[in-house]
Amino acid sequence: ACAGILRHALTGWGGGKRRVRYWEIWNEPDLNGKTFWERPLEEFYPFYCLVAKRLKREFDRPDVLIGGPAFSNYKPEIFEAFLKYISKEKAPLDFFSFHTYLKDWDLSWPNRPIDIVGLKAMLTKYGYGKAEIHLNEWHYFPCKNWEEAGSREGQKRWFGNAPDGAHGIESAAMTARCMTKWSDAPLDVANFYSAQNGCWSFLRDPNGTCSFYPEAWPLKFFGEMRMSVPERVRAESSSPAMTVLASKGKGGRRALLVSVYRCGADRTVELVLKGVPPNGRAKIRTLVDGNPPKTAEIEWTNGRMTLPECNGSAVYFIGFKD
Repeated sequence: ACAGILRHALTGWGGGKRRVRYWEIWNEPDLNGKTFWERPLEEFYPFYCLVAKRLKREFDRPDVLIGGPAFSNYKPEIFEAFLKYISKEKAPLDFFSFHTYLKDWDLSWPNRPIDIVGLKAMLTKYGYGKAEIHLNEWHYFPCKNWEEAGSREGQKRWFGNAPDGAHGIESAAMTARCMTKWSDAPLDVANFYSAQNGCWSFLRDPNGTCSFYPEAWPLKFFGEMRMSVPERVRAESSSPAMTVLASKGKGGRRALLVSVYRCGADRTVELVLKGVPPNGRAKIRTLVDGNPPKTAEIEWTNGRMTLPECNGSAVYFIGFKD
């Protein structure tokens, strides 16, 4: 059945026209034994091997990647058990995927440290060093627990307009922080959850105006950087509350994505610019609340740029030319 689905999408069999590169086997088999995989987790491992081997026999080509299994959270002890089993069975794994909801860029719920470098070492240990790493479901998680997130009171508290909620300015700042920090990690894919109907969507009205919640703007800014100024340049922060991502492109164009997360009220952020003229003007988009970012011009003098004040958390996107 799985091979037929790939055949349909990849070869046009049965009228298929889609071209799909990544084929993920299963979804959150470790969740609770009831939702997606209604058997003991250990019985999933031979199932993965059976399917992955079968698909790779027919679709062993560079534009078709077979992987998974989309574990429900960062659980290195389960990751290792899975990799140990499939390695012994010599099953293919072109990419390894998992999900997590985050308190910080390196802290999944419930307060479990995330070690992408360690995960890469684990994959290498079991012969899958070339496998891509996909964090293909993630979102800032402000709730105390999943029971609260699913309750009527929790939905009202955390998924409304609160600055510290899932769709508040703190969520936006953490999203920018994650994208910045992960740019230095061996993470190949990070799929934000989500852009569809439901409480986790970054779209306020998916079926209407499709206006953005705050956490969507850093993703848009990051995309603009990748498209127009794709060459990464060095940037660092002296504050643990702040991250800076910098890049440049053709024609002397440069961009900065700055995240400030819970730094305190009425704080001033100053940037020191090197490698550019000492004085100049730039366009800045400032996101400080649930409203769309404000666009303005900003000057820098003697290599220093003072950003607009923020009240705890903010995201700044700055574009300029040398």
